[in-house]
Amino acid sequence: MKIVFTTTLLLCFLLLAILLTPLHYWTSTVNTFLIQKDVQIETIDGHFWKGKAQLSSSHFTENFDLEWQLPSITSPIRFQLVNSGLHAIGEITPSFSTIVLNIDALTIESEFVNFLLQKRLQNQLAKKPLKQLSKQSIRLVGAPIEIEKLLLDWPYRAKLPSQIQAQGYWDGGHIYHHIGLYSRKIHFDGAVFELVTNESGQSPEPHFTLRSKQGKIYMTAKIKPNGEGEATIMTALLKAVGQPWYGSGNTPAFVMTERIF
Repeated sequence: MKIVFTTTLLLCFLLLAILLTPLHYWTSTVNTFLIQKDVQIETIDGHFWKGKAQLSSSHFTENFDLEWQLPSITSPIRFQLVNSGLHAIGEITPSFSTIVLNIDALTIESEFVNFLLQKRLQNQLAKKPLKQLSKQSIRLVGAPIEIEKLLLDWPYRAKLPSQIQAQGYWDGGHIYHHIGLYSRKIHFDGAVFELVTNESGQSPEPHFTLRSKQGKIYMTAKIKPNGEGEATIMTALLKAVGQPWYGSGNTPAFVMTERIF
């Protein structure tokens, strides 16, 4: 009995010592695991319940500043993630089987969106080097994209979240479309969007809907349980960007599919 008590006491002291150790002592150890996710800690300061860090990734040219605070052992972790193109405030609640992300506000600048679009085009060219893709690009100029609320419940072993609720808007601006030597500037009045989870049998399906400010549907998209993505472009969207197209605004113009996972 005395041995069990002594062992338990030593383990408690060891755990307490680990928790009280400043986080910068653990940078090398943590980076060993993070490198598999292509993320690295450049600097870190504080303790597990409150601190700040600067994160880098080869996917982005600029580092991210992260701050977090754990008010109590039973509370969600409050955080703020910032760089010049993105500003997110919210909280994370981890458990043994899932992680819940609750974003109170997320602002994405147009230049950050352009960077993501360019990276996606590069990935597509790496998979399928088509001359048509290499000669075109899309760039946004104008208001940032604002996500007012985002709730994400993602089980660790699942490929898709079990629950998604998100809504946001873009107040509009200009879309620049380049195809070879041809360049086109399109004025866009803005749009609102939502992302929710619909049940399909026993598996959740994320569904995305893009609408005009007046409520007309521009586009719908979903990810099926088998990993296939499907996007339906409505005639109303083509007309909104000045693309001549026959048919009423409520009819689909075309459907695109792509393997997501």
